[in-house]
Amino acid sequence: MTLYPKLLALIIPVALISSLSIISYSKTATHTALVSGLEDGVLGARGRWNDAVAAGLAARDERALLPVLQAYQRDHAGAYALVTDDEGRIVGHTNVALVGQVRRDPLDVETLSASKPLTRETRVKDEPILDVAFPVVAAAKERSGEDFLLSGTEKNNRASLLGVLRIGLPLGETLATERRITGHIVFIVVLASVAAVLAIFTALRGILEPIRLLAAATLAIRAGDYGGHVPAGDGGEIGDLARSFNEMSSTLARTTVSKNYFNDILQNIQDPLIVTDPGGAIRLVNPSLQALTAEDDGLIGRQASTLFDDQASPFRGLAAKTLQAEGKLHNMSALLIGPEQERLPVLLSVSVLKTANGGDAGLILAAKDMRDVKKLEARMHQSEKLSAVGQLAAGVAHEINNPLGVILGFAQGLARQVAPGHDLELPVRSIEREALRCKALVQNLLTFARTSEADRRVMELNAAIELALPLIEAQAKICRANVQVELARGLPMILGNMSQLQQVVLNLAKNALDAMPTAGTLTIATELVESTPHSWVRLRVTDTGTGIAPANMSKIFEPFFTTKPVGQGTGLGLSLINEIVQKHSGTIEVESRPGRTEFSVKLPVRTGREMGERLKLLQTEKLSAAPTVAYHKR
Repeated sequence: MTLYPKLLALIIPVALISSLSIISYSKTATHTALVSGLEDGVLGARGRWNDAVAAGLAARDERALLPVLQAYQRDHAGAYALVTDDEGRIVGHTNVALVGQVRRDPLDVETLSASKPLTRETRVKDEPILDVAFPVVAAAKERSGEDFLLSGTEKNNRASLLGVLRIGLPLGETLATERRITGHIVFIVVLASVAAVLAIFTALRGILEPIRLLAAATLAIRAGDYGGHVPAGDGGEIGDLARSFNEMSSTLARTTVSKNYFNDILQNIQDPLIVTDPGGAIRLVNPSLQALTAEDDGLIGRQASTLFDDQASPFRGLAAKTLQAEGKLHNMSALLIGPEQERLPVLLSVSVLKTANGGDAGLILAAKDMRDVKKLEARMHQSEKLSAVGQLAAGVAHEINNPLGVILGFAQGLARQVAPGHDLELPVRSIEREALRCKALVQNLLTFARTSEADRRVMELNAAIELALPLIEAQAKICRANVQVELARGLPMILGNMSQLQQVVLNLAKNALDAMPTAGTLTIATELVESTPHSWVRLRVTDTGTGIAPANMSKIFEPFFTTKPVGQGTGLGLSLINEIVQKHSGTIEVESRPGRTEFSVKLPVRTGREMGERLKLLQTEKLSAAPTVAYHKR
């Protein structure tokens, strides 16, 4: 519980008890004052009635006492008046029916014993009554000194008490007056108490609010949020304390990195970061590592070594020894275990985290995701191989092309001279066919080696696909495959070679149909990929065949790599497609699994001007709402 509720819990009961005490005391004092006033009025006049009452009481004369008692009752507005003798017998009473009764009333006994007036409050017929009793003294007479010496003072005083005169005074009006006065007092006390409590609350708030702000600011500093300030006020000890705190907070903000600032830095570091304790348990990671490993929770407390593959880990082998000896590792190739146990290549730097006194507080591991770099290296390696093959093809193709031309010329000449059915017809026709096959292979090698920029023009990708469709549909009928063509309308122009792009479509379709020898679905689709700053036209060729084995995925674009039987493929198809796409400044990607393989070719839109014209055309003709052109062939 904070200080404010504690003080309130103390002040409110004290205020309540004080108010009740004041009200109780005031009520008692008011009652005493009012009753005393009644008593004083009665007792002040007793001397005037004493002698008459004493004479009647001494003579036991009821008739003489009655008018005296009635007058006494009337003068003081009493409820009753009576006289008893020293034995408790009623000698006179305003209610004559009670005369002669004997009662030993305690009030009478106490009055005679005390020899002084006494009072008590009682109720008669449910009416509150103040019963006033005072002793009746015998009338004074002259006595000699001898009588006084012989009789004795105490005995003489006691002998002079004849009885008790009592009068009952109604208290109804007095108590009503008391209640009114008490009500006013209660109102004043409650109002004063509430005002006092509110004043105390206001004073406490003024005192405790700066303390509360100081406490909150202290907690913020403990949490690492430096630089907070609290109002210093006008002066006093709390104001001095606040100013001292503000100076301390400002000093800490200047000399210490705040926790929030540190968290902001950690959240925005793009490379994965791990911090461990001296035992190797993970104490801190950043969002980049969580995204790379696809783990939001559960990393804190784990051993950092469990995040790395044992074959390439900073906690195993020579790397661990180097780290232990030198206290750091720089640009180490490691394998981080990612989602579904995938090994992710990272470039890792490790250093020992030192404390201010030189002790070891753990390790800092900074990683660099190398997946894109590895892909780029693979593409560069592939490009180098393709370049080497292209250079070889360019040098060899011309040397092979001339002899092939001679062989093909003589073979075609002989074929025209050999009569049908002649024994030489089959050998000559075979020579011509294989020479033509070799010439086509050489032509592919030349195309693979170089593509002339002069052969390109502004064209539509859909046009190249539509020109290639008849050949694709003819081959699809042979293997009973279903061909679905979904061409997006209104695609922007690209800069390309029509025959080469037809060759891309034909080769991709042929590979897809070869993967579905009995039946399946070949889908050829185009679409616009709008992005910043470049936009692309994409060709997607999808089949439902057997798929590509994972071990072959990295080899499919290599020249002369093929999984087909000998004589059914040269292995130049996909490598030639890759070369054509690259020379068109495009990209080609493949995704494959059993039952679905998709090749995706992206070609850049030719110019921003043509892109703008297409967007204007879409706005004018609302081509964006037009349906996609689709063919379904078997």
